[in-house]
Amino acid sequence: MNQLLNFDLIQRQDALNRWVADCTRRMSLRFPKINFEANHWPIKALYQTPQRDWYFTEPFKDFTAKDQSYRVVLRCLVAEMVIAGSPKFLTVPIEAFRTLSSASAHSVFDLTIQDLRKIEKDCMLLAKANPPSANKIQSSLATLTRLIVQLAGKGVIPRLGYNVDAKVKAELRNMEQSARTTRRDGKVDILDRKIEAFNEALNALIDNDPRLNAMDRVAICALTRELCAPSRINEVLCSSIDDHIAVEDYVQHPVAEEDATHRAHQMLLVTMKGSKGAEWSAKPVLNFMIDAFQYVTDVILTHGKRSRMLVEWYQKNPTKLFLPPELEYLRGQNLSREALAKVIYQTENPRPESYKSAPKTYFNEVKQRQFKVPNPDTLRKNGTLNSRSTITVLAWTHVEELLLKKVHQAMTDCRKVTPQNYYEGDLSKMLFLFDRDRMPYL
Repeated sequence: MNQLLNFDLIQRQDALNRWVADCTRRMSLRFPKINFEANHWPIKALYQTPQRDWYFTEPFKDFTAKDQSYRVVLRCLVAEMVIAGSPKFLTVPIEAFRTLSSASAHSVFDLTIQDLRKIEKDCMLLAKANPPSANKIQSSLATLTRLIVQLAGKGVIPRLGYNVDAKVKAELRNMEQSARTTRRDGKVDILDRKIEAFNEALNALIDNDPRLNAMDRVAICALTRELCAPSRINEVLCSSIDDHIAVEDYVQHPVAEEDATHRAHQMLLVTMKGSKGAEWSAKPVLNFMIDAFQYVTDVILTHGKRSRMLVEWYQKNPTKLFLPPELEYLRGQNLSREALAKVIYQTENPRPESYKSAPKTYFNEVKQRQFKVPNPDTLRKNGTLNSRSTITVLAWTHVEELLLKKVHQAMTDCRKVTPQNYYEGDLSKMLFLFDRDRMPYL
């Protein structure tokens, strides 16, 4: 007896195959260097996209016990988001999709409304165990709803008519509000002490208190900028040296009698670009906040002079290692560890301990390129005969190649403010470049 064909399953598989073919074609047009079937899509590394490089390995692990259709659908969903360039953080919607790993349906084609209701119940149990996570869980369920609609629109699953249950929404919302209230009440008790502590820190900054090191000073400045900026800053460390606030005329008053009132109002308003695409507009601010904002900006710039100079140098001279004038005599020469320490620490007289750290490490990195030459210092500093007749050196070309590689990697790393936020502008205009004494040439 012949087995009956499941025409619905055949149609859904065919729909998924068409979706895969379409995504493969569009990905090859948009990102020709990306292998659609690979587990790693280096979209950021190869194409400098706002979205980060994507790895399928971890999400795929959730579906190892399931039919491969889940993994194929996940790949297509990521492809759609990467091609669209939105959202910026792919992990958020994919985390929502990963909740389907607990569904009883072995194949994505067999998903039912009962599977989705079970996921709701599982999410509720997680929220009750950890109420502060209720808001994230509520957002994840809303995202899952949109993904289910998207899959149905592609013909991969039937139109299930799924929406998160109203009672579940209400309970999650109540848990989130309760958790927020608890959080706020807990912060109130220490808010006054925090304000007092910050006030003391800011006064110490202004008074050049010797207890503050360079990192302390810049950290206080960063917080001051965030507090004084009249509009919310998503990531203060992504600021540019061109970002500023200034008092502007927001209304023109031809009547002379209104000038005094106008000036008084003007002292309380600045213009600033809002976040997430908002237009420039007047924002309420106290006049002293503008002074504080400009003051700490100058302090931050002071602590980044050398770094900014080096970035500007390497933007203009990407294949030439920077040397201060007093070390130019070393360019093109064979370099001993002592000479390499001078290059690394950008000084003719590095501290004695400097010879044992970075120079030794770098010599070991290119061990096969080391060679011996006669020791030019036949006498020790105390005037006695030097027993070392030869010394180990590296050719300038090898040193320059190695250090330039590290410099350019360091410039790339400078943009990584957080795992999710990168500085996207001209690196020489990044405000929070910071001079570190332990490695001056980076």
